[in-house]
Amino acid sequence: MSEKLRRTNVIHQRKTINKTFKFNAKSIYRRFRNEKEMVVDSPPGEDEIHSFWNGIWGKEKTFNRNAVWLEDVQGNYCRTVEKKEYLITKDIVKEVIKGMNNKKAPGNDLVIHIWHKKLHSTWSYITKIFQNYMNKSTPIPEWLPQSKTMLLPKTEDTENPIF
Repeated sequence: MSEKLRRTNVIHQRKTINKTFKFNAKSIYRRFRNEKEMVVDSPPGEDEIHSFWNGIWGKEKTFNRNAVWLEDVQGNYCRTVEKKEYLITKDIVKEVIKGMNNKKAPGNDLVIHIWHKKLHSTWSYITKIFQNYMNKSTPIPEWLPQSKTMLLPKTEDTENPIF
């Protein structure tokens, strides 16, 4: 009886790990590496985070536009792409929506992904909206390409904005 119980527990653990891995692979890798969960007691302030990352991404970089190798790369490797009409079908929208992760935070529309998956009747409207965006008959709203970033601590020093 104990062998059967042990086997059942192993099977249950395996299924749980596989299910978790599907939606949150990082947590499984952390668990296998015996990394403990980071507790953020005192997070860095918004100004500290902004000044740190602004020092990296906020500076405009310049380069030599007359470099000899640049003409070679442009001439041999860069091809002009002709503008073409993009066709977004309901099947494409269906595949994208089905591939969305249920555990991710909702976008600016505040609709969690599970509802996009369950409300099949909205797929044709979503298809039309994105088809109009791609063919430039409707301008893309400013909020659409925006996203949220979650900073996760990598060390015990949670006050440091570098993480």
